[in-house]
Amino acid sequence: MRLLSASLLGFAIIVAVFFSVNETASLTNDQETLVYVFGSEGVYIIDPKSKTVLSNITAADGICTKSRYSRKNCSFGSEIAVKDELVFFSDSPGNRVHVIDVEKRQVIETIPTGGYPYDLYYLPWLEEVWVHTWTNSTFDVISTAGSLKKTHKAIKAHVQPGWTHGYMYADQQVKDGKVGYVTHLFNPGLHQLDLSSKTYKEFVNVSSYGCTGTFNFAYSSVNKHAFFDCYGSNTLLELDVNTDAIVRKWNFTGTPYASPDGRFIVSLYKSVNASINMLLASKVYVLLVSDKDNAPTLKAPIDIPGGVSDLVFNPKNSGVAYISLIYSDKIALLDLKLLKVTYIEGVGSVLSGPGMHVVGRPIIMAGSWIVTPATANNSVAIIDAGTRELHGMVPGVVGGKGLVAVHPKAKLPPPKSVAGSFYVSREMMVLILLSVLYVIVG
Repeated sequence: MRLLSASLLGFAIIVAVFFSVNETASLTNDQETLVYVFGSEGVYIIDPKSKTVLSNITAADGICTKSRYSRKNCSFGSEIAVKDELVFFSDSPGNRVHVIDVEKRQVIETIPTGGYPYDLYYLPWLEEVWVHTWTNSTFDVISTAGSLKKTHKAIKAHVQPGWTHGYMYADQQVKDGKVGYVTHLFNPGLHQLDLSSKTYKEFVNVSSYGCTGTFNFAYSSVNKHAFFDCYGSNTLLELDVNTDAIVRKWNFTGTPYASPDGRFIVSLYKSVNASINMLLASKVYVLLVSDKDNAPTLKAPIDIPGGVSDLVFNPKNSGVAYISLIYSDKIALLDLKLLKVTYIEGVGSVLSGPGMHVVGRPIIMAGSWIVTPATANNSVAIIDAGTRELHGMVPGVVGGKGLVAVHPKAKLPPPKSVAGSFYVSREMMVLILLSVLYVIVG
């Protein structure tokens, strides 16, 4: 009996060690994080950990169309990652979308679109990329299921065809992922698109609130309300997406962002005299969303010098917002509960000057890193999100504008042994161990 117990104990240890080692191996072989930076001379693929540019895709590779309105060789709209396997990006002047294979690090497909494709949206529950073309405010749809092909074109999102600036918001948790909301800078409301039938649904008119247009849009999963800025009245409107009714009008404006847990709506507001490149105001407004039954609580506005530009939350801590600044070489860290601001310094500067149109500084989370370009220095700043300190600068990145992070699937190398080797799957190992146990027990 003692021998049997010892045998069983030994077997248990073998199993535990096997699965522990197997699990540890899967953790230590964690995916790397790479950042694609879209600049004025092409695409730069960066390893934030080593602070190096791994490779480039340049204008010479045929990805850029020079705009007559810009001195830059490349004028990209936006970029998105699809399942960490593909990166889509829009060549706006060229009326086309390019697709990069993450493993190959090269363009594998170019898809023609409507006029001036700008923003791209990946809808994973539909396996589609929606392309917002700004010439007439329409959408093209590209399927990502199997071959990459355009399945629909010119889905309208306007009162009348014409140039637009605007964004789409679509989420599987909002109306079962069947409806997308589209803002329009020159239309007084929100356009709804039927994502299933790929057709226009209806227009939510908010002109009675003094809106001449709508633009930025955020959604709180806590009270299931949307928040969007109302051009013309300098206000932020709160919309119940279940009824499509405006429930509140907030007397401030800016670009709203929703924290990952939906408990904070943070609005960045800045005012700039572009003709002389003078910052007039730079504020942050914070709404605390406690539940679905009570109105959000507006905190006291926070002045953040430097010109607030873009914001990103750390998914592991929704109570902290990282805010990029245009007229400063700092990143602001805003504690949303304490309303306390601290700074990370030495992140480089953004190129700006009199007459420059819509200067911004994007910022993203890329695994454990925070990444933001410094166009005045032709570099990219890498911040360690854990220590909240500057990890370093990546030089040689010209005119960085768009950013997207990917986590390439790690390839395990084949086992190496001078005596030869073989691979045993987890399932096969279980069978072997059970056979050993059978022999031990008798």
